[in-house]
Amino acid sequence: MKLTNKHNLPEVLVSAIENDPYTKGDADISVTQLIDSPQVRFLRQKHPDREADVSDMVWAFFGQSVHAMLERIPESEGVLREQRVSTKIDRKVLSGAIDLIYTKKIPVVTQRVLADYKVTSVWSVIYGKPEWDRQLNVYRWLWEKEGGSPIDSLQIITFLRDWQKSKAGDNYPVAPICTVDIPMWDMDTTEQYVRNRLKRHFSDFPSCTDQEMWKKDDTWALMKHGRKSAVKLFDSKQEAQDAFASFGKPDNYIQHRPGRYTRCNDYCDVSEWCEQFSRDMEQR
Repeated sequence: MKLTNKHNLPEVLVSAIENDPYTKGDADISVTQLIDSPQVRFLRQKHPDREADVSDMVWAFFGQSVHAMLERIPESEGVLREQRVSTKIDRKVLSGAIDLIYTKKIPVVTQRVLADYKVTSVWSVIYGKPEWDRQLNVYRWLWEKEGGSPIDSLQIITFLRDWQKSKAGDNYPVAPICTVDIPMWDMDTTEQYVRNRLKRHFSDFPSCTDQEMWKKDDTWALMKHGRKSAVKLFDSKQEAQDAFASFGKPDNYIQHRPGRYTRCNDYCDVSEWCEQFSRDMEQR
C-alpha cells in the first residue's frame, strides 16, 4: 500500500505509520481476514499498490500504540500477552494474534480469560459488534486446539475514543475504558464456522453480503413541505402509508430513503476495483 499525505502532516508521523510491524507470518489467512469479506481480501491482494491517505489511518495507528503500551503488562504464571497461534485445517494455515490471556479471581472459582483490546466508539459498546463474537471464539478455538490451557470466558477490553463524562450512566459506559463479555461457542460449532469461512475465502469466493458492506436498511420518511427533517421515520413503506392515512395533511408526503452501503461508500479501500460496487452505483 502506498501512503499519501494530503494534509501535509509531519513526515516523521508518516514514517511511523508506514513502519507497520504487523505480519501474519507464513499463514494463508489471519483470523481477522477469515471473519471479514473474501472479496475485500482478494482485491487487496490483487492491488497491493493501492493508495491510502495517512490521515485515514490515524485510529488504526492509535490502536497499535495502545497495544504497544499494554506490553508493559508483566508476564507471570497467570498472565500471557501477545500470543501468536497457528493451525492447519483443510490444507490452509490459519493464524491469530491473541492480545491477552489472564487469570481472574471471582468468588469460589478462578477463571482463565482470553481478551482482546479495541480502540473503538462508545456506540460499539452500546449496540455491540457481531464480529467481536466471531473473532474471540476463533481465537479461543485456535488456542485450545493447539494445546493451550482451557479458556473459561472471553472479553473485549475497550478504549473509547469518543467517550463523554457528562453522558455516563444508564446504558452509556461509565468510564472511557470498559470490558465487554463475549458469549462462548462450543468448540465443534466454532470449527464448523472456521471450515465454512475457509470455503468462502478459497472456494466459493462470493460477493459481499449486506452485513459485510455495512448496509443501512431502506427507510420511509413522512415529510412536510418546507421542512428538511422527517416528521417521522418508518422501516417499511406500508407503515409510512398507514401513518399518512391516519394523520397526514395536504402538505405531507412520503419520501423513500434507499439503504446505503456505508463501508463501500466511505471506508472500503478497494471499492474502485469492485464490480459489485460498480453495479450497485449504476443501478442507483
